[in-house]
This record gives sequence, C-alpha cells and structure tokens, in this order.
Amino acid sequence: MNKKSIFNNLIVAFIAQGISLILSFFISFILPKILSVEQFSYWQLFMFYISYVGFFHFGINDGVYLKYGGLKIKELNKEYVSGQFKILLFIQLIFFFIFFVYILQCQLIFDRKCVLFFTGFYMIIFNLSNYLGYIFQSVNKTRWYSYSMIIDKVFFIICVVGLVVAKFDNYIIYLTLYLFGKILCLAYCMIKAKKIVFVKIRRYDDVFFELKNTISVGIKLTVSAISSMLILGIGRFFIDENWGIEVFGKISFALSLTTFALSFISQVSMVFFPALRTTDKKSQIRIYELMQIFCFFVMPLIYIVMIPMKVILTYWIPSYNDSFQYLSILLPICIFDAKMNMVFNTFFKVLRFEKILLCINVLTLTLSTILCFIATYVLKSYIMVMISMVIAITFRSCLSEIILGKKLHSLDIQKMIFEIVYALCFIIVSLKYTTFTSLFLVLIFYLIQVIIFRHQLKYCIIKHNGN
Repeated sequence: MNKKSIFNNLIVAFIAQGISLILSFFISFILPKILSVEQFSYWQLFMFYISYVGFFHFGINDGVYLKYGGLKIKELNKEYVSGQFKILLFIQLIFFFIFFVYILQCQLIFDRKCVLFFTGFYMIIFNLSNYLGYIFQSVNKTRWYSYSMIIDKVFFIICVVGLVVAKFDNYIIYLTLYLFGKILCLAYCMIKAKKIVFVKIRRYDDVFFELKNTISVGIKLTVSAISSMLILGIGRFFIDENWGIEVFGKISFALSLTTFALSFISQVSMVFFPALRTTDKKSQIRIYELMQIFCFFVMPLIYIVMIPMKVILTYWIPSYNDSFQYLSILLPICIFDAKMNMVFNTFFKVLRFEKILLCINVLTLTLSTILCFIATYVLKSYIMVMISMVIAITFRSCLSEIILGKKLHSLDIQKMIFEIVYALCFIIVSLKYTTFTSLFLVLIFYLIQVIIFRHQLKYCIIKHNGN
C-alpha cells in the first residue's frame, strides 16, 4: 500500500469535500432563506430525482470500477475504456430522447415537468463524468476526480453567492447553473482522460464483448446501489404522493441535514478502495477494525452537536421549524448510513461480495417498503414513515456488520447493541426534553459509552501501532 499516494489523494479529496461542505452550507442554510417553501421543495425534488439517474448506466460505471480497481493507468486497455465510454454516451442520448418525449406527453404541472427535464439532462452529464471518475479512482488517480469536483463546486458557489446577493428567488436559475457546473466537471475529466476517450477503436466486436463482461460485473452493484437509495426514497415517494410538495420539501430538508453532517464519508471510501484491493487480508482486517472504532467513538458526537444546532437553525429559518423537529427522528440515519457507506460498502466491494451486498439492500428495501406502506395507508402518518426509514437503515447497517464481522472474524455485538440504544435514547430525549436537558443527557450517555468501551479503544490502538 503506497502510503504517500493515499495521503496525497486524501488531502485533495478532503479539500474537494471541504468545498462541497461550503456548497452544502449554502444550499442547506441560505437557499431556504431566499426561496419560498414551495420553490425550495422543487429544488429538493430535483435533488431527489437525480440520485437515481445512476441506474441508466446499467452497471457499466460500477463494472469498470470493480474490474480495473488496483490497476495502473498504463495497464488499462485504452480501446476498451474509450469504446465503452462512447457506447455509454449513445445509451444516455437514447434515454434522454425517450425521457423528453415522455415529459411532453405527460399530464403534469409546469414545475414538475421542468424538474424532470433538468433531471434527464443531468443524467447524461453525470453518468459520463462518473464513468471517467471511476476510471480515475480505479487507477489511483482520485486527485483528478477530486479536482473536477472542485471546479464544479467552486463555480456553483460563486453563482449561488451572486444569486443570493441579487435575491433571485426562482429555483430554475439555480438548476440551470447547477447543471452548467456539472458540464465543467465533465469537460475537465475529458481533458484529463483525452488519451483514453479519444482513442480510435479498431474492433468494436471486442469492445462489445468487454462491455458485456463489464455490465455483468457491475449490474449487481448498480442494482444494489439503487436499492440502497430506495430504502429512503420509497418513503419520500409515499410522502410526496400523499402529503404534497411542501411536506415532502420539509422532510427532505431534514434528511439533507443528516447527509450534510457527513460530507467526507464518500471521499474516504473513494480513496481507500483501490488501496485496499492491493493489500493482504491481515491489513484489511486491521483497517476494518480501525474504521469501526472511528465510527463508534467519533460519529455519535453528531448527536451532541446537532442539539444546539437545531436551536440556531430554528431562529435562522423559522419557516422550517417542522424540519428541525423531524431531524430529531431522522438523525440516527446519519450514523448508520455513514457506517454503511464508509465501512461496509467499501469492504463488500474490496472482498468482491457484491451479491451479498445486493441481497442485503434488496431485503432492506423490501422491509422499508412494507413499513412505509403500512405507515402511509394504514396508520396514515408521515411521522411513522420517517420512523420506518430509520428502522430500515439501522437494520441494514446491523445486518452488514454481522455478516462482514463474521467473515473478517471481527464482530462485537455489544457495541452494535449500544449504538442502537444510543440512537433510541437520542430520539426520545431530543423530542421530550428541553434543549439544555437533552444536551446534558446525550452528553452523559456519550461519556458512559467512552468509559465502558475505553479498554477496547486502547487495545485496538496498541494492537495496530504494534503492527
């Protein structure tokens, strides 16, 4: 494992994610101040829809990520990489045309048609840039992908600042500039990959054979990823359908705050994946245990930070007071989903357990669908829909931890149960008590956690320092 390369990639990735954090701040805390609840809800609807456009690469992107992970750039078959990119572009254009025809024919209000059109356009740009980004990550050139993200985010931050100063209060202009930032991201990726993208293809028969193999490798991961997003998405679909765009917007805003708290997670897993693919089993177990320790002792601090943050946000954006109450219910998603993304997803991919990951996500999606259906049509409560989301995400994290823990011989049921109890206590305490009391109780609970498990922390640190 090249520690210097990992460190450099992490530095650039953290810079990119730091800029993303600034952008997330503007979107989460400034846009709701400028846009009306309805306008901001359509922005949230767009962000919701675009999270599913990855399905339309049909496993190609995930396939190259898994197949080429750990290779050096000179070891790539550039004809295969270029040919698959061109075929992917053709597929995206076909689906955009179908999408466009559907938008013209469907009976929806203008705003929803507008959101769908922008989603279709985003699909083309994102899937192409994501393909090149996965190639960069596979060959340990994550810096290039991080730089493309920096260009995209900095451009949009500048635009948002200008629009906010000018007090533009129409979500469409924000969507337009958001897409333009993604175009700049794609352009940078194509420039860095010009020796790959613009290679002449001599035999497309070989490319199609390689593409078939790539899809067969990646489709399980793609379906797994879409199933993963639908675990929360199915509840949001039910909420939008039954309680309208404004309730959807407020709950989506609360969910976006949970993801805002952990912006660095995807970048960490992105950098570690190619490195872990080239390490031995013993090193993989060591890293897995260290990541678990990090999650157990560091992530619960979010519970503590979010309690006073809710008070500040209530004064800053009073029209979203309901969202901050929802946050008390939804925040555990932040912890368990972050563990899933940073630790479990990464190791399932590294160990090539895509089928297991797919089964876990499909099973959890089934559970989420059943619970959300009952909450919507039997209990008729969107509060119960949110609780169903939390139960499903917690179930998925725990099931993944049990399966991976057994395979890596590193399972601690006691810590896992404590995490669930802590999450339950946070929800009850933050909903029932005043800010000061709930902050005090949550802090005390965290100190109890540190005291009870301090010996395991010391043992893990000594063990890994010794290695």
